[in-house]
Order: sequence, then C-alpha cells, then structure tokens
Amino acid sequence: MNDNSPARYFHRGNLPPIDLAYSKAELDLTPWYYSVEMELGKLTSGQNFSNVGLTRTLLRRTDLRGKDCLDIGTMEGVVPTLMKRRDASKVVAYDRPSALTSRVEAVKDRFGVDFEFVSGVPLSGLPARLDHRTFDVVVMSGVLYHLFSPLSGLATARGLLRNGGIMILETAAAIDDTPAMHWNANYRFLGEAYFFPSLACLDYFVRFLRMEVIDCAYLESHRIDGLRTARVALSCRAVDHPRGPSTDGFLQGSLHTETDVAEHLNWDNCHSPKSDVHYHAPTSRALRLRSIGFRALRRLTRDLGMTGMSDFIDPRIGQRSAGYWQRRDCESIDLYKFCTRAKPQHVADRDAQLWLEDMA
Repeated sequence: MNDNSPARYFHRGNLPPIDLAYSKAELDLTPWYYSVEMELGKLTSGQNFSNVGLTRTLLRRTDLRGKDCLDIGTMEGVVPTLMKRRDASKVVAYDRPSALTSRVEAVKDRFGVDFEFVSGVPLSGLPARLDHRTFDVVVMSGVLYHLFSPLSGLATARGLLRNGGIMILETAAAIDDTPAMHWNANYRFLGEAYFFPSLACLDYFVRFLRMEVIDCAYLESHRIDGLRTARVALSCRAVDHPRGPSTDGFLQGSLHTETDVAEHLNWDNCHSPKSDVHYHAPTSRALRLRSIGFRALRRLTRDLGMTGMSDFIDPRIGQRSAGYWQRRDCESIDLYKFCTRAKPQHVADRDAQLWLEDMA
C-alpha cells in the first residue's frame, strides 16, 4: 500500500488482499466501523448503526450461557464481545478480510474477552476452515444484502447451525408481500448492496432452509422509488424438517433443490442430540395502530371512573398475543404481517455503541 495514500478500507478502488492484515500505520488511517469506547469516556470515530440495536435486542433474549456461538460479518468484534459478556462458552468471529485483525485484538484486550477471529477466506470457505463444526447460536447481522448470492450465503450459515439452535439474522429489506429480490439498479440503495429481499422472500428463504421465525424486531426506513424499506432482525429456530403446507413441494424440497442445497450445507451435519437453545420471546406485542373507537371507549370509561372496564379494554386495543403474528400454515412469525402491524423497535444511540460497562 502506498504510504502517501490513506487506507480507505471501504473504497472499492483500494481494497486490500483478503488475507492481508493492516499494519498499525495503516489502521491509524482507516476509520472505525463501530463506535467503541477504546478510551475512557471516549468513543471511536465509527458510526452508530441503528440495526445494531435490533441485533442486540434479540441477542438479549437468547440464552447464551455455556453456548458455542458464531458471528458472521464481525468487523471489529462488537457482537462477539457482547456474546462473551453474556457467558457464551466459545465464540468464533468471522469476517472475510484480515485487514482489521490487530484492531479486533485491541477490542478483545480492552474489554477483557477472548474469542477466535477467523478471516482470509470467503464465506463459502468458512465451514471447511471450521472443520464443519456446528454452533448453538449464529449471528448474521448486516451481511445478507452485501452477498453476491444471498441464498447461497444464508445456506452456508445455516449449515453452521445445529438443529435446535438459534440464528439471529438482520438485514435491510423491502416491506413487500410479494416474494421478490429487489436489485440495486443505478445504485438506488445506499451502501455496497446487491439485493434487498422483500419480507415475503426473506420469510420463504428462512423456511426453505428449515428454520422458523420465533421473534422479530424492525425499524422502518425511507422509501426508495416508492418502495418502503426497513431494517429487520429475526430470531430463527433451526428445525429438522421444513415447516409449511404439504402442497408446497418447492418448500418441502425436490431432487433438484436438495442437490443444489447440498453444495452449501450438509443436513446430516446439522443433527444434534442437544436440547433447544432457550429463547425468551415476548408473549405479546404492541400494535402499530390502535382502533380509534376502542381508544375513545377506553378514555370515556376512565373519565367516568370505570377503571375496571378501562383496564380490561386497554391491553386488547394495544397488544396482540404471540399467536396473532404467526403464519396460518406453520408455527413461524409472518414477517410481512409483523412489520406492517406491530410497532417498530425503539433504538437509542447507546444501543448502537459499545461501552466498557455494556453487558448486552
């Protein structure tokens, strides 16, 4: 690298070889990705990505105690640090380039955590690099839309998750009930994105790869060419067999689809005698919109001192039980229904940062 030119890691004209670790001088010229308290009371120059807050929300609901965990797309190791602080047993952090190796080591030292950092191989080569082991929990946050072949990448990640385990998948998506992938034509999506999956497509991808959505959080974003977009985080339970209507032969799998899937994962390797990873999913959700008539009735009963009636009405206009969000054909949350009717997650700047005293 030319010493006179700054190391602009995210610029496509100045990408390092995949297995090259930056020197300290090069790292000093390379902006941080995340905002991390590397000095007391002072954050690095990284960004406050609101989607990190979504991932953390679902991570808090996952029982990581004594679990083997994998973070795909780790950058400077924020998620693995949180995993270790939630008492995960073993944690592997993966990112394709090795450039930030010494920075990851600095974060580990600063926060007093120990995890393995794997880099220098494409995602497709990660299973072999890890001796085809499987994990209890896999996090894949902010990665899917960066993949040239999203379904292939997701299948590779699924092959690293044991049945009964949890995958936390966070991605940009289109709020659309048509199963489609929206291509980044004319660079209409910010960032180095290839596709934005629709919610219906993301829902189908997950179930096609034998997972069911057990939890969800989202943040609605702006419109792009009339398309409503969002950041969506899912907690998915890996299951032995696809859940869905028996009439959907494509979801159930065929010789053709299973042959293709076998290029990316081995179903037999996902079998596990371990019990399901415990997950604390909310029993009810707040609705995005409340019925005006019921709101008026609640206000009237409260004004008249009928507190019992008011208390009875209140949860029924603002909450829906867990079963309300499930698909009709299987025990999996309907993503489109959830992201159009449930309230979006509130994410503060603090949720997108990593401070020394943070536990999750």
